[in-house]
Amino acid sequence: MQLMDSSEVWEQSTLVLKRSVLEIRVNQTGAVVAEEKYSPDLSIQVPYGFSTQFVLTSSNGTSYPLNTAGTSTPPSAEKDVRLREIIVLTMRLFQSKEIERERGERGGA
Repeated sequence: MQLMDSSEVWEQSTLVLKRSVLEIRVNQTGAVVAEEKYSPDLSIQVPYGFSTQFVLTSSNGTSYPLNTAGTSTPPSAEKDVRLREIIVLTMRLFQSKEIERERGERGGA
């Protein structure tokens, strides 16, 4: 996966999806550039016309453009598109489950 940095250069990164949070780590430095809990404020957008890109917008408004191009093994444009779709759908599922869980906890209190 690649993350666009502030100078609009794509950096190799790792997206870690956990049940209640996600992390974005820059591979070269190991730095965690984002750690976000799934919530209604987290936005997962797929920009029109870019088949391998998606954008995460955190609850504080910070945007993280991500790209799956060139990350499949062996390299394949078709697999890169599918990878983007799998990631986006998985994050949206985790987000909906976390929101349901939080509503259930509030409703039972």
